Amino acid sequence: MTAITILSEIGPDISVFPSSKHLVSWDGCCPRNDQRNQKVKSRRISRAGSYLKPLLVQVANALIKSKKYPEFKKRYHRIRSHRGRKKAVIAVCKMFLTAIWNVISKQESYNPDGFLEHRPVNESKILIKS
Repeated sequence: MTAITILSEIGPDISVFPSSKHLVSWDGCCPRNDQRNQKVKSRRISRAGSYLKPLLVQVANALIKSKKYPEFKKRYHRIRSHRGRKKAVIAVCKMFLTAIWNVISKQESYNPDGFLEHRPVNESKILIKS
């Protein structure tokens, strides 16, 4: 049922969204960028996607508790430690929508390798005490 609802909300033609960022913005799962003069005015989530966003939040809560997809759980715990629970759930929703866009537009199965890759530390930026 969830997949049918998501596909009916997005529509049959995914080419309407040139990138996954357009889909995420259309659904309202990205924070506003309201920054002026080095002051952050607002990071609230937009009110768009009033039908799809609650469904994605339920899916995100299920993915966080799942042992089958550890990449979602790791991202949730990393963001929750410094942003809070609700923003971390929305970040998992954004991650899930990005995965949906990639699966539909590229016509290939889900692969978590992009989310689980380890980024090497840049060793040239080591601070030395003097």
